Amino acid sequence: MGKSVVKEFDINHIHQKYIQLTPIVDESVSDFCLRIVKSIGEKDYQLVKATCFGSLKYRGEFETEFRKYIQGQFPITWIEGANCTDAFMNGIHIWVIKDAHVEYFSADFYIRASLFEDDNAQYLFVGDILSDPSLNPALSCARMLDYLEGFLNKHGFTFTQVVRTWYYLEGILNWYDDFNKARTDFFKRTGVMLNLIPASTGVGARNMIGSPATMELLAIKSKNGQPYVSRIVSPLQREATDYGSSFSRGIKIKSKEYEFLSISGTASIMPNGETAHIGQLEQQIRYSFNVINNILQQEGYKLEDAVKAIAYLKNRNSFEILQTYLDQNYSFQIPLIITENTLCRHNLLFEIELDLMKILRVKN
Repeated sequence: MGKSVVKEFDINHIHQKYIQLTPIVDESVSDFCLRIVKSIGEKDYQLVKATCFGSLKYRGEFETEFRKYIQGQFPITWIEGANCTDAFMNGIHIWVIKDAHVEYFSADFYIRASLFEDDNAQYLFVGDILSDPSLNPALSCARMLDYLEGFLNKHGFTFTQVVRTWYYLEGILNWYDDFNKARTDFFKRTGVMLNLIPASTGVGARNMIGSPATMELLAIKSKNGQPYVSRIVSPLQREATDYGSSFSRGIKIKSKEYEFLSISGTASIMPNGETAHIGQLEQQIRYSFNVINNILQQEGYKLEDAVKAIAYLKNRNSFEILQTYLDQNYSFQIPLIITENTLCRHNLLFEIELDLMKILRVKN
């Protein structure tokens, strides 16, 4: 462990970095934060967001230490999941930019958000969204989504411009159907179902206040048709909407200068919607990667183009099985964070999500 992956891009005169790090066993919180700072580099970078994966007991210490070094009220979302190694957390994913001004906002539901723009679009990332812990899960999620629509409107966006969502649901297996209904009802009411349905990840996780849902989202408001955002299909899986789950298999953001591909949480689900290889972890891993690789081939990407990769294991004791599979099948370093989280079906053992980027041409 202790992997560090940094991908850098110059897009529309804005320098962007995607940083994914995993701590070394016995590395202190302070030393890990210093390594993050070193990976970010120059002081004029601004953070758009940080997403952390690991045991909640370290959240307070980490965030206090992290904000000593990094300025700005950017979102830090902490995704609870048992640590898969003896390190204090599973890893962190960071998006940073320079040569553009980032505005930071806060609001109810613990919201923190980052807004910046380039020649092509405005980009709004909203993180650390926590639903109301006093309500039942479905109603808590519905109220959160309604509030987010108002928040987006206040800052010049609508939910129809949301391209990517992440939902982390406590006790997910007890209310996933109710969650899907609440999300679908909201999408119908706000016109999302008639436009672009966001790519999404949905796994189980607790949060610091005991609310049913933690959420992140990314919204993009294009200028003059650039960049163009489209929904992609998976060659080996049906649309999730066919069996009552309102998300796209992936989305592509394309401009003249670059492409960005975000693939939703992908698991061992057959075209008929049933789970493949029940009880067989290695086969579920292989099936999931086959689905991913077919999407990448269809869209003209390679795994080496990944800027973010999160693997969710139902049982952290399976970590070595996943690591052996990766070592045997991929000779290059995938920027992979591995975390233990409950998945949306009791018979799913593995899920993976990916973000990938490539430059199409260098802009003079």
